[in-house]
Amino acid sequence: MHVIMRKLYMSIFACMLVLVTTAVTTYAWAGIFSFNTTEVFHVNLDKNPEADFSIQISVDGVNFSDSLSPVDIKRSILKNMNYSSEIDNLSDTNIEKIFEDLVLYAVSTQRKDNELGSFVYLEDITKNGFVYDFNSVESDVARKSHFEFDLYLSFKYKNDSTDSNILNETHGVYLANVDKILTGKVQTITLSNPFEFDNYFDGTVFKTVTVNSASAARVAMSIYPVVDKGEVSQYEGISPKSLTVFQGGTALPTVVNNVYSFGGMLPERDNIGFLQYNELHRPVISSSLLDDFIDNRGEEVSIESDVDSWIITKDDGLTIEKMVKIKIQMWIEGFDADCFRVIGNLPIDLNLTFASTSSEE
Repeated sequence: MHVIMRKLYMSIFACMLVLVTTAVTTYAWAGIFSFNTTEVFHVNLDKNPEADFSIQISVDGVNFSDSLSPVDIKRSILKNMNYSSEIDNLSDTNIEKIFEDLVLYAVSTQRKDNELGSFVYLEDITKNGFVYDFNSVESDVARKSHFEFDLYLSFKYKNDSTDSNILNETHGVYLANVDKILTGKVQTITLSNPFEFDNYFDGTVFKTVTVNSASAARVAMSIYPVVDKGEVSQYEGISPKSLTVFQGGTALPTVVNNVYSFGGMLPERDNIGFLQYNELHRPVISSSLLDDFIDNRGEEVSIESDVDSWIITKDDGLTIEKMVKIKIQMWIEGFDADCFRVIGNLPIDLNLTFASTSSEE
């Protein structure tokens, strides 16, 4: 659970039909007490030259284009990590160097309506008198242990038409390939102590376990209302209209082809990751604190679920003169049952595909 991230494959796709944006960064999750760094981050945008219109993408809501520089997203992530008030003035080389030195720890957060609260580092939770505060200032470790950045989507027609029918035509946006949002690699380890679930696997005593590294990962997507294109100030004071938290593994323990997903944020006796953490750390995290995070987290969506992938409908009014803001947050969930050394030194892929058509199908 006290897991550190070194390499994570992050792919962010924005597309209209075959229009695709890709952002890739490479990390791996190292074991307890290991310290590792980030490596590569790439962004590419391809579009269908035969399409009448294409998705435009932006990290600031003002400067839209058909592509994003990898450094632009890195700069946005680092700004949200509060690395430097001068982050916008740093050279691309310096941005790359900071990313190479990143160390991300497993964290957790709670939810209220359509927003996530402050992220907390697990070792902060063990401090005497800890009480979760939704609006508290994050510790430096917690702030720098999750990715957070905004994407803005809009549209552009080939010929910059001023025809009112084209200007007023609304478009939906959907999240494609939901089952591929989070993917990882499989690893087998021997447990420090045998483990038996209270309510699953019919009394099987586990001595070795095999888990996919993506099972403990989370990605949250906050969708904001549509506003005028380029008018970022219109988002001031506006809350998201929806929030979806995707989890890489299953909510309850499952096994497929001898690879286990030991479940999401489960109570103590069925949470192998939680018990593994407390075996190795003093002071321990109380089961009441675990229950508090479970009770205040809300619903999470397994990527294997059959979910409605439309995030913007035609009724939301997204036209070529409007834009929509999407906040992306990515972390390794410290209270996930799969968050222990079994996922160490393995990659995790985050693949978000946004697609649009002129008529919803």
